Amino acid sequence: MDIIFFGRGGTISATLALAEGLLEKNYLVRLISLKKNALGNTFPNGLYVRAFYNSKSKSIKTRIKKKLFSYKKKTFFKYDSDRKYLIPYSEVALKRKLNNITSSTVISTRESLHPYLKNAKSKNIKNKIYFFHTDYKVLEEHFKGLIDVLKGLNLEKVAFVTKNAKENYENKLGYNNYESYEIIENCLDSSKMINKNEIKPINNKKRYEAIYMLRISKDRVEDINNLISFAQFLKEKKNTTVRINVYGIGDYVEEFEKLIKTKKLEKYIKYQGLTTEVSETIRMYDFMIDFSLNHTFGMTYIEAILNGKMVFAMKNSGSLEVLKEIPYAIIDSYDDLLYKINNIKNLKIDYLKENYDIIEQKYSRNKISDKFINFINK
Repeated sequence: MDIIFFGRGGTISATLALAEGLLEKNYLVRLISLKKNALGNTFPNGLYVRAFYNSKSKSIKTRIKKKLFSYKKKTFFKYDSDRKYLIPYSEVALKRKLNNITSSTVISTRESLHPYLKNAKSKNIKNKIYFFHTDYKVLEEHFKGLIDVLKGLNLEKVAFVTKNAKENYENKLGYNNYESYEIIENCLDSSKMINKNEIKPINNKKRYEAIYMLRISKDRVEDINNLISFAQFLKEKKNTTVRINVYGIGDYVEEFEKLIKTKKLEKYIKYQGLTTEVSETIRMYDFMIDFSLNHTFGMTYIEAILNGKMVFAMKNSGSLEVLKEIPYAIIDSYDDLLYKINNIKNLKIDYLKENYDIIEQKYSRNKISDKFINFINK
């Protein structure tokens, strides 16, 4: 089977994990990326990845691709806020590939790719599966106008990460134009997690270093303001027990850095730029913190816990789903969060291992891939 994808962050991690899970079930899987540089450097064992072009390459072939079809206007990619990162060749190559693909099952993992898969003309395709990873609020902001396109397409098989995500698409966006659906959830690939026995205790420190990962864009201003407000809360209390290291990129980085500087919050927030090695970066810090209000699915929570870290997250659809069996992880207030940070040294290593077991058992590749295979064969 072929899995078509483009983007970054949790969706990519989930895509790689699903691919590895299917490989472990003896399926022949090929990942097709529109841009290779979104992949990072590590892949699940045995996974083959093909990219239409590598934007970091300086080869003659790549330079030619960048100039090809420059006259051509993008069709469905025009609804994608990341369209500026895609050269016209990507769209042409995608259409050509889908019309001549040899796989019997093809999966699209990004909403702006769904119309292309729907229009694929290859007679070899027996199963078309459309994975909706994006929160309905983010879809409206990040893929403006796309929902109207999707409403006009009768998709064959649709996968959602949670029941809540499906209901939001139906109740908030009025979208349910598909023949069948399945709640798949997400998992983590083997390269992104440690063995439970590798979990280390949390040391007593004068200052803890937290990690916060998000897209720093205008559609996430509310989340960013939550972070700024907490930093101001710490400043007012003259509390220096934590510094939050922020990773991510987007169209709001300049404004974000100005906020930190003008409000004199450098002691509490440090912008670290982009990381493509998410798991390795998470392991550098004492715990993960998340002020986000809109998560379809808490992929970063899974990744943090399966790397032996504690997570503290505000209430959102992802945290309420993924962390519901770890209620201590949910932030009730800034006072509650500060209390938990000040007492993090008291968390026993057995507690971190229990969290690991809860997440691994619920979101194992074995469980998720079995669910996905059953959906394919329906």
